[in-house]
Amino acid sequence: MNKEKVLKLIEVKEQRKAELLKQVQASSSNSELDRLQSELESTEEEIRSIKEAFGVNNEITFSPEDDPAARSDNSYNYNPEQRAFNPLATYSYRNSNSNISSNDELGTIALRSKDKLIDTLKLTSEERNLDIGKYIRGVVTGKWDDAEAEKRALTTTATGVMIPTVLGAQIIDYARNISLFSSANVPMIPMDSNNITISRIKSDPVFKFKEEGEEGGESSLELESVNLKSKTCYGYAYVSLEAIESSKNLSQTIINTFSSAIASAIDKGMLYGQYNGSSYDDFAPKGIMNDIDINSVEFTPSEGYDAFIKAIGKIKRANGIPSTYCMNADTEEMLDLLKDSNGKYLEKPNSVNELSKIVTNQLNSDEGKGNDALVFDSNSMIIGMQKTINIEMFTNTDECIKKGLVGFRIYSMLDCVATQPKKICKITGIK
Repeated sequence: MNKEKVLKLIEVKEQRKAELLKQVQASSSNSELDRLQSELESTEEEIRSIKEAFGVNNEITFSPEDDPAARSDNSYNYNPEQRAFNPLATYSYRNSNSNISSNDELGTIALRSKDKLIDTLKLTSEERNLDIGKYIRGVVTGKWDDAEAEKRALTTTATGVMIPTVLGAQIIDYARNISLFSSANVPMIPMDSNNITISRIKSDPVFKFKEEGEEGGESSLELESVNLKSKTCYGYAYVSLEAIESSKNLSQTIINTFSSAIASAIDKGMLYGQYNGSSYDDFAPKGIMNDIDINSVEFTPSEGYDAFIKAIGKIKRANGIPSTYCMNADTEEMLDLLKDSNGKYLEKPNSVNELSKIVTNQLNSDEGKGNDALVFDSNSMIIGMQKTINIEMFTNTDECIKKGLVGFRIYSMLDCVATQPKKICKITGIK
């Protein structure tokens, strides 16, 4: 097959891919989405196979109007598997709003829950093997022995030294991996300002059959406005020069510590808001668990999974599709220890077993009041993100100079609200 025919074949496949993406955006049926997703993945695989077989590079481009996945503006970018962005999923724009890199070739990145940011970047083998520990040690000590590649990645700013995209991706990917919301595929939209208004359903319309020629019954869809207002999750920490000089596992320590801290803070705030002892801080998310419109079930001791089954039932009666149930480690242990009268461990009920299970210690645990749990349809809430996780290190502050410390600053700007509160159910008093 000559090159012209190969390019024409790829063009046809790309056009079909664009059509499928548009159909996915318009579809509201789960079965239809599954079918479209399957065909989309097959089409993408065919395109990759053809290009590899005939040695064709990316010679064919389509305008943003033709292919929603190629949009370069700040418009919503659909990901067919998750139906939207994921929280802590990282995105970049081909303009000055880019939060990850000024490299225009990155385009708009939307990650699935199991994807990794580092795999979406066009990296050389050298870049993929960069070590964040060597980078930090080289910046601090000025010694780049066995770290020539890390030295070439050095990125400075007026206020400090940036952690390059390829190294920051290691922290971001780990944070996404342990985040409740990312794991649950909760939709996320990018925010091009710090305050946007979206609608949430107050009451569904009710339709009925009608007799031929007769007037149909009137119904209405009631919506109410809610605001996504960007909130800053911020933290900084110091590491001693001695630890950086001598630590043998500096890379893993940095990645684990900072990613766990930012993911935990975001999850906790999105679940419960931030209470200051007398009221909730308005500069933090309000908290899904504090929304008075979501469903609630009180746990009754000795009932086992009954509360979870009831929560699932409430969501289904609201025409939701429960996808996830979340609990903390104490609740998981308690349920796993349940036995029948013969001493055999109990199996999960089918309705519970069909859901994805997430264990997170950001859900409250209280010996007196009991533990909290959450059951929800992943599309019943939405996260707006103005800035993804940003990481910077600095050594030139008074604190650093006087005490021999290296500072790290990490922050993200985002918010979370329930869009369909009746498709969320919290469980309280588990003990």
